Amino acid sequence: MLPRKPSSGPLQAITARILGGEKLVQEVDRLSLNKSKVNVLSQTDVWLREALVKRPINRRDQVALQNIRQPDALPELSLAVILSYLRKLRLKSKFDEYFVLLNRLQSSQIRWVSRSGSQMSGEKPVELYRELSHMLRLKSIATRDQADNFILAKFAINLLENYAIVLESREKISPDIFFWRNCADVCAQTSSIRYLLRFNELVKDEHLIVYANSAFYLRTSQHPNLFTSIKSIEHLKSPLVPDLFGPIIRETLLTFASVGLEKEAIHISKMFFGDSYNQTANTLSNVYFSTERNGAFGLQRVLDERDHQHHQNTSLHRKTFQDDHLYEDYIRLISDIGLNLFEEEHPLDFLLTKLPNEHLSVEQWCQFFERTRPPKTAPASLLAFHLNLILTHVAAHRSAGFIILLWHCLITDHGLEKAFMDTHRLKLSQHRSGFHILIRAIGTSSSTKLSGYELFRFLKQSALLKSANSCFIFTETDYRNLMRSCTQKSNPIIMNYYLYNYFVDFGGKCIKVGPEALTWNLSASFKSLLETMHLSGYDDGAFLNNIRAIGDWYVNNFPLETKGCQISQDKVQDIFNRCGVTGSGLEKFLEQEQPNDPLDGEYSLIADLDTVERMGITLRHLQAASNEM
Repeated sequence: MLPRKPSSGPLQAITARILGGEKLVQEVDRLSLNKSKVNVLSQTDVWLREALVKRPINRRDQVALQNIRQPDALPELSLAVILSYLRKLRLKSKFDEYFVLLNRLQSSQIRWVSRSGSQMSGEKPVELYRELSHMLRLKSIATRDQADNFILAKFAINLLENYAIVLESREKISPDIFFWRNCADVCAQTSSIRYLLRFNELVKDEHLIVYANSAFYLRTSQHPNLFTSIKSIEHLKSPLVPDLFGPIIRETLLTFASVGLEKEAIHISKMFFGDSYNQTANTLSNVYFSTERNGAFGLQRVLDERDHQHHQNTSLHRKTFQDDHLYEDYIRLISDIGLNLFEEEHPLDFLLTKLPNEHLSVEQWCQFFERTRPPKTAPASLLAFHLNLILTHVAAHRSAGFIILLWHCLITDHGLEKAFMDTHRLKLSQHRSGFHILIRAIGTSSSTKLSGYELFRFLKQSALLKSANSCFIFTETDYRNLMRSCTQKSNPIIMNYYLYNYFVDFGGKCIKVGPEALTWNLSASFKSLLETMHLSGYDDGAFLNNIRAIGDWYVNNFPLETKGCQISQDKVQDIFNRCGVTGSGLEKFLEQEQPNDPLDGEYSLIADLDTVERMGITLRHLQAASNEM
């Protein structure tokens, strides 16, 4: 039989509670480490047998093996094997088996052997302290029984007292900061100030005392004291221990974000998320989700900046948020934070789901805009964002005529000239804002051929887009939408005008330099649109011939030494025979139009002309306001 020693009181107490009674603990204690029959061995005995160190058998070792059988000889166990079993049981949350094995180790006299095979001095290896502290912390978090938490805390205090003795007797051992941290968490789970004070007496380390106090305040929901405790880290003399405060900082940020203490959370995040303290995006994922659910945009912005500095990746997902937050609540929050949406990318498109779904009238939309309008102290980018978001939402659900009427009223009646032009400066919504919204709506309408032409001609010929305040640039998508507006009521002159300007703006981007030859091809989407128009009977062969002539010019005139070229406007006009490429006024087209021609399908000349008139008034209003900016 193994030599026995008195069992630890706290360990026996917790084992008794876990296993179901003192009698069972006593029965486990009576088990011998060396049984003669395998079939009567418990799983614990099997593990212990596998941990026995087997020495080579030679003449000298035979004497040692005989001595093992003597009452005063101690069995040798491999520390690495025992730690491996304990860790596996902990990771699988097999509490019963873990503490049975631990109890056997605690109640038996053992000589420990290190990885190198040498015998270890001392009664208990210091490596067991950390492993046991991990298990105690896991058990304390998992249990809902406060009585169990007190037993676990007593056990942790007992470990701390023994560990302090070990440190005094073995000067070469470096203190294990994470063992202390785990014990602090166990003590905090009791919500008892007595255990907190005892912990602080034993550790005497300023960082650990701050950590223990913070864990206690977090557990007892003393939020002002929690903030004060964490803030005191700024005044500590010794350098910050890497990763010591990581778990509690994450829990504090989660808590503060959920209870509305965003300013305190921002202060803490700025303290810790610097060059000297690193947290990966994965460990902060719960904090990100909490800021999204609770609308804590200020904290989210700080986390974004920190993540960008460390990973150059500011991609955030805002697919989750509180259902009880209204659209105006988010506008107010963004205003309080002071985000600069002209320079910073913040994917806030989820706010589209917060806008009304019902079909409001133009007057009702204007009233909604004013009711949710950012305060005058808000950044200019927020007003532009607010306007752009509403126009985007309405354009997705209503006709082109309706969105242009709403745009007209917001510009002329509510003084949003500058805000509308500023929409083109929004960082996230580039090419999806302002005039791009109107052009996209025109491309999906059946009666906007002349409206689209008037808007395009005005933007190309006026000084509105040439001013310093304008950031609008025509895109290939804009050209496709404008050309789609011509499919209901064809007009070669308008189509040639679009094509002429498209080739001036984008013709050079269609050239491809191959290993042996040059090719010139339209993009797949643009080519598909032209083929669709050709199959629908629109093409009389002229504009396809013009496209081929443009391509031939680029292939023949492309300078390989400079890797680029741009066709002149005069050359494009020559190719198009100067047919419509000068941007003629609408009077020339009206002579050819017949109102409500049955052959025109859904096209309505009257509706188109009404939109043209409304759009002209609004554009001139924008031009006048731009001259005064």
